[in-house]
Amino acid sequence: GFFAAHAVWSVEDGETLVPIYAYYKDGQRHMERVEAERLEDAVRIGHEALAANTANATSAVLIYDGYLTFDGRRSDALFVELRAYGTSPVEARLAIPYQPHSDAAPFTVYKPKLIALPEDLQEQVGDFLEAFWKGVDSHEQGSKSWDAHIDQSR
Repeated sequence: GFFAAHAVWSVEDGETLVPIYAYYKDGQRHMERVEAERLEDAVRIGHEALAANTANATSAVLIYDGYLTFDGRRSDALFVELRAYGTSPVEARLAIPYQPHSDAAPFTVYKPKLIALPEDLQEQVGDFLEAFWKGVDSHEQGSKSWDAHIDQSR
């Protein structure tokens, strides 16, 4: 949630997000921007780092800008792909739809959509989302941005 809030704050002014590869190691947060000439290449590099656990982390996340279609609408979205490593690895994915800031429309953040959570964790979705929102709240600027622009209608 912390890095998702950082990503929301990063796109608030209409910029495309430079993909974020972030991880927890030795109880500390670490964040790297994944840069390449093409956004698609940066996302691929981030996916490779996430899959290979190049940081030797306990958990990691890749966040990138893209598009999500839900309820028949195409929307800009921040995709959050999470990995917990170790003896019981977990993969989860969610999207945070948003309306980018433009002359025609204000920046708006919509409710996150849980896209993938392992079958055996379906009963713990509430705990997962609670931890996510706790992380969002722990990012001072990101949580302010999110709260100022949230639209819970969709």
